Amino acid sequence: MLSINVIVKWTLSFLKEDWGIRDYPVRFREQIRAEHTKEGLYMPRFIAQIENW
Repeated sequence: MLSINVIVKWTLSFLKEDWGIRDYPVRFREQIRAEHTKEGLYMPRFIAQIENW
């Protein structure tokens, strides 16, 4: 099911010409760091996703 935030952003998209990151429905999440990460790999603390992409 679509969240209200996604529906609002989609509806407002028909009225905009210029887009910025604040115009997208973005979800942030803190990642759980794995103990068994191989040497040389980097796992960021947070991850950001654009909803329904």
